[in-house]
Parts: sequence; structure tokens; C-alpha cells
Amino acid sequence: MISILYEDPSILIVDKPAGMPTDATVDPHRPSVISCLRSQKNDAFCVHRLDKDTTGVLVVAKNKEAQTVLNRTLSNHQWRKLYLAVVRGRPEFLEYRRQSYLAVKKSQGTPHKTVEVRSGGKKAITEFFTVVCGQDESTLCCSLLTGRTHQVRVHCAALGLPVLGDRIYGPTTESPGGLFLFAWQVGFPHPVSGQTVRVIAPPPKSWCRFLPHDLSADTLWNRA
Repeated sequence: MISILYEDPSILIVDKPAGMPTDATVDPHRPSVISCLRSQKNDAFCVHRLDKDTTGVLVVAKNKEAQTVLNRTLSNHQWRKLYLAVVRGRPEFLEYRRQSYLAVKKSQGTPHKTVEVRSGGKKAITEFFTVVCGQDESTLCCSLLTGRTHQVRVHCAALGLPVLGDRIYGPTTESPGGLFLFAWQVGFPHPVSGQTVRVIAPPPKSWCRFLPHDLSADTLWNRA
């Protein structure tokens, strides 16, 4: 059962669980968020994706017309997305903006990786805000100004702060305890009314020890 955070006649906003792809994969028998929503008798059309192991807020259209409008506003950078990431290491900044160009590197027999390149890639911009600065692990709030494949994970790794549990961009010795990357908040124009819709997903219980008790969604939203 997929947890629904918000619903109206045009959109569904859900709390995506870990380990489930957003949409269909090459394996027709593998469940996805979209297929599960459809099995719950919901019309569901993919608008954007979260990595299989990323949890948190995911926006889904309930009809083709809403999907078209949402895709357009997303492409026009009218969405705001905030993630939380637990990273290995201690950041040397309170705020930092990472801009680079990313390209997907395909290798037969191994997972596809996104890499930073000097030319031929797509511009990727992430703004980072330090939430908790620890010795071994720290927590960052990540504001995505673009939405490239594995963008946060690649940018964190490039800063020497790989996401905890990331076995692709972090140490290959990472234990398989889950990826600590969480889609926390999203804001966008409603596809019918044009009014801003903002939804916040509750962080997973396993994140409690990495988050301050006074964590303010509004403060970080207004800061980003």
C-alpha cells in the first residue's frame, strides 16, 4: 500500500518507499509506484522519478492533461524540491552551490553511473545547506535547481561527502543498510488552478538520530 500525502481530482502526491522504482522497468513483474497506485484503483501517470532506493515525496498525475501541464512546469523550472541527505564526513561550509555538467556513463554488466564532464553533459545545479555537522556523518538539506539522474548523489560524492549507504558513488564497502537520501519537500503550480501546492513528507523513523529536534521545514524552505 502506497501512502498518499495529498490527493485531488488532478494529482496524487505519495510517500515513496525504499526499494521500489517509480515506474515500470524491463522486468514486467516488478512492482513500481505507478503500478501499485493503479492496483489501488487510481489513475496514475508518471511526472518525475525518484531513484529506486530514495524515499519521500513523489508527484503523480491522475490524468493525461495534468501530466502534460506538470511536465511543462517541471521543464520550465517552476518546481522547488528539497531533499535531506545524510553524508559521510564533515562539510566545511554552511551553504554551498555546486554547478557542473553531468552525463550518464553506461557500462555493460555494471550499474549505469552519472559522471561530471567538462563538455557534452547537461547542466546540474544543487544548493547545499548544512543541517547537522558531525565528525563521521553529517546531514545536508539539498535544493535541486535542476533534476538530473543521481544529481544529489554525484554532487555529494564530488564534494568528498558521499551519501550514507550509496554503494555506487560512495565506498564499495558500504553496508546494504539503505540509501540515506530523502525527498523531503516539493512545491509547484497546480496543473488546473495554478496555485502553489507544497507538500512535506515526514522523515523515516530511521533518520531520527541524524536530525535535530528543532528541524524546521519552513525555515529551510524559506532559506533555500
